Amino acid sequence: MLENEKAATKDVAIQAILQKSIDDLSNGIISITDYLKGLNTELDDIDSKLDKFQSGFNDIVDIVNEYNLYGKLNQDSLQKLLRLDPQYLACLEKLGNQLKVAEENQKQFLARMLELKKSGETDSEEYADLSHKSKGLQDIIDKWRPIYLERMEMVKSVQMKKRKRTGKK
Repeated sequence: MLENEKAATKDVAIQAILQKSIDDLSNGIISITDYLKGLNTELDDIDSKLDKFQSGFNDIVDIVNEYNLYGKLNQDSLQKLLRLDPQYLACLEKLGNQLKVAEENQKQFLARMLELKKSGETDSEEYADLSHKSKGLQDIIDKWRPIYLERMEMVKSVQMKKRKRTGKK
């Protein structure tokens, strides 16, 4: 059974895990019962993490919808936002950093395109390639910047309200 699963997957890391399980079972290091119990525990853990993710995602959707509808958040939504996993804030921070990198790359593309334009090379392959990359990058920036700014505004609003409640600066 595990050999079939190993052959079916293309992921090298999963293949290595399956091979270790095959070896451990073959060599009597673990019994099939122990293997299945461990597998069941891992599946329960994955299920729990997925439930937590889905709940957090639903909370975020509710919070964004409320903010878009009313321009502010009620107390329940503020509490939901405060209870979000710190990974949400880390993802938001990463998105901000990626936007900064994208904007820097965009500036470099545009600067080089301007140089090419000044030297009359707008028909060159380099100019066309840069133009294509610049348009794609701008589409990404235009899509994600408003989302990032909206979510950061919500987080800052909650943080300010929390500081006011607790008296911290």
